[in-house]
Amino acid sequence: MTLERASIRFYRALARALPAEFRDEYGRELSGVAEAVVRDAGRSGGRGRLLRTVPALLANLALHIAVEHARDASRDVRYATRLLARSPGFAAASVLCLAIGIGLTAAMYAQIQSTMLRGVPGVADPGGVVRFQQPTAFGNVDELRSSGQFASLAAYSGPVPVALRSEGHEPERVWGHLATADYFDVLGVRASRGRVFGLEEASPGASAVVISDRLWRTRFAASSDIVGRPIRVNGHLMTVAGVTPPGFLGAAPMTAAADIWIPTTADTRVVPELAGLETSRAAAFDVIGRLVPGIAADQAEPALEALVRRLEVLHGDPGRDSPEARVRLLPGGRMFPVRNEDLPRAIGFPIMLVSLVLLMACGNVANLVLARSSARRREIAVRLSLGAGRGRIVRQLLTENLLLVILGAAAGGVFTLWLLALFDRMRPVIPGYVHYDVQFDWLAFLAAAAVAAGSTLLFGTAPALRASRDAIYAGLKAAAPTTLAARRRFGMRNVLVFQQVTVSIVLVLLTGFVVVGWRRAAQVDVGFEPANLYFVSLDPVRDGYSPARARQFFDRLPDQLRGIAGVTHVSLAQTLPLAMSGSEMILNAKSDFATGTRLLGATRADRVGPEFFETVGVPIVRGRAFTRADQRDDSSALVINEAMARRGWPEEDPLGQVVELEGRAWQVVGIVGDIRSAFPLAPTLPALYRPVTPAGFDAPARHGVTVAVRVVPGFDAPTRLRRAVADIDPDVTIVQIRRMTEELEQAAFLASVATFVYGGMGVFGLLLASIGLAGVTAYAVSRRTHEIGIRMALGARRANVLWLVLREGAAITLAGTVAGLALALLITRALASVLDALAEATRTSMSDPLLLAGAPALLAVIALAACYLPARRSTRINPVTALRAE
Repeated sequence: MTLERASIRFYRALARALPAEFRDEYGRELSGVAEAVVRDAGRSGGRGRLLRTVPALLANLALHIAVEHARDASRDVRYATRLLARSPGFAAASVLCLAIGIGLTAAMYAQIQSTMLRGVPGVADPGGVVRFQQPTAFGNVDELRSSGQFASLAAYSGPVPVALRSEGHEPERVWGHLATADYFDVLGVRASRGRVFGLEEASPGASAVVISDRLWRTRFAASSDIVGRPIRVNGHLMTVAGVTPPGFLGAAPMTAAADIWIPTTADTRVVPELAGLETSRAAAFDVIGRLVPGIAADQAEPALEALVRRLEVLHGDPGRDSPEARVRLLPGGRMFPVRNEDLPRAIGFPIMLVSLVLLMACGNVANLVLARSSARRREIAVRLSLGAGRGRIVRQLLTENLLLVILGAAAGGVFTLWLLALFDRMRPVIPGYVHYDVQFDWLAFLAAAAVAAGSTLLFGTAPALRASRDAIYAGLKAAAPTTLAARRRFGMRNVLVFQQVTVSIVLVLLTGFVVVGWRRAAQVDVGFEPANLYFVSLDPVRDGYSPARARQFFDRLPDQLRGIAGVTHVSLAQTLPLAMSGSEMILNAKSDFATGTRLLGATRADRVGPEFFETVGVPIVRGRAFTRADQRDDSSALVINEAMARRGWPEEDPLGQVVELEGRAWQVVGIVGDIRSAFPLAPTLPALYRPVTPAGFDAPARHGVTVAVRVVPGFDAPTRLRRAVADIDPDVTIVQIRRMTEELEQAAFLASVATFVYGGMGVFGLLLASIGLAGVTAYAVSRRTHEIGIRMALGARRANVLWLVLREGAAITLAGTVAGLALALLITRALASVLDALAEATRTSMSDPLLLAGAPALLAVIALAACYLPARRSTRINPVTALRAE
């Protein structure tokens, strides 16, 4: 009988717990089942029939309840849609705020995820890969491999330009890596077709290359017989061994994307950079590896540091006495290698700004929803008086808020995709060896939407819960005339408005400090005249020329170009300064002084020809420039810039001084002006200039040999310069002809993106603040219609009414502006103390009176304008109409 008694209790409890709309029908059935349990308890088969009847009854009950709830939900959605349609201003403002907050946050997080946190595509266990922060000489790789710290280690040099020729295609220049045979094994990359490097590539004379899936599809039309096909690499036949998996573009696609991999054991005639690889001490190879299990990166660094310093002493490295650390291990499996402890400094500032935008958006929506919910207390009271349950009321309001969030999230998704499309349009100005691919991040989008949804539901549902618990009489009475009494001065609505103004002024000032600082830095003279200056990049060696034939070609080319009408100056350069090429060639140098040998530190060292400084417009401050007599392999003439003179000889005359560079002695014969980096925040580096020499044509730099050409305005440089090169040899490929002004724009690409992003945040911050203040003020006016009518009926003038409405908004705006100004200065100083780039950007802009006074004044004007429009409408209220409306 225990089962029967328990069943009776269960059914009766279930009948009592049913919702009122189901209690009559299913309560009787459940009671009948309970009676059947008692009646059939002692009969044969009674329990079996009970066990068969009960599941069917419960399933029917569950289905009925689900259907009824679905019908109720559908009615709630339709009713919520009608309500939002009746309040288009409220709906539009809320959806716009949510879209801006969610979209901007999701776009910023997508950019950070794609460029800083995402693992390198195609790499197995990317978290286990480490890389050296600084490149090293190829001769050090075997020593590092045998250090006992690595389970596996490889090295590569890139990006390296490669002239690719294949049957039926025009010559094409692609970017690649010179890689050791264990490169793919360390990364855990397997070929999608054919094979990657193996034992064959560990021996000298290797003739196989590996190509990327991207190159296979674009250059070779995804041909099925690609494996084993011969192709011409820099004019020499190589065999395609395999194709990498889709998406894999090398170990560092953000800075050195590759479409072809050539083994370091290949013939030196194939790739000029391989010449003298074992004996060269140039730091040209990046090292990647996987540590021995149980050894952490910070544990391996001291042993590797000691090993590298011993190698510097052994090989007589000129920078061996420098106190700077040589080895620092970074996460090698990320798109951009940043250590976890450095991530807050790398991404903290943009995350803080976008979080402020999301906070403003949530504050705006919360304020609007809170105001609207409190205005509906009478409606809730009426519905309660007509018999609606409290749960039903809360569910209806929850549905309205959810619908608002869904609309805002949908608009935010569209806004995110639009922002990412804007980033994508900037891609053409990025160098070909930089893989910039920002992908939509669903996790970031859902997180931003969840924060916005939580804010909306919290501030929208809480008043509904409170109102549903109020006495019906109190709710009906709540519709009486309202005034904003002094005790409401610190109410939730005013606190939220104060928060909006404060956050807005912080956001505007932070972005203003950065944008103005960058703009101001970008307007500084770059040190040369970019107008009417063209650079022609040629690389005959990679077209199959022998070094001797390449020298003959470049002996003829300058005179050929000088003979063209409209060309005023011509000069050769085997490497270009950073501001002109975006490439980098850093060497260590030292000089002898009366007090002993002094290390000059890391400097730029470029090779330029006669008339180079005259051609590009760099002034010769003292001494002389290079002449034809200096174009010898044994030449010792050296020209330095003013920054080098200040660093190396602050109290002495640099002319005639001897500098040791790459094991050779050079004598300073001239001083030229500084060429400033095109990147606004980059410092002017000390630079050394060596003359162009015949040996320098044997292994051209990344961009080949550059011909600097100064022309008169209106000169058709691309057409006429190509024709002049073809007159000498039509088979020589012109890598590119670029205008110097365009090169400066490309060099400043990152600064342009940052200016666009941060400036956009400031604009959206002002927009959000305007929407929030206008919406809240409009609500306040609508709630005080009765009060305004009484005041005007008693003789109040329009100016009095206008001031009455504006006074509160002006007070909150002033308080928020003062708090925001102080907070912005405090945050900027705190961040500048740990972020060098931010400190440099805000060095002058933080004390700019126009920015410090203009930004708060602009926000105050916008805020007061947002308050003025609804306040002005309040002065046109007819007292009779206002009193009758209540």
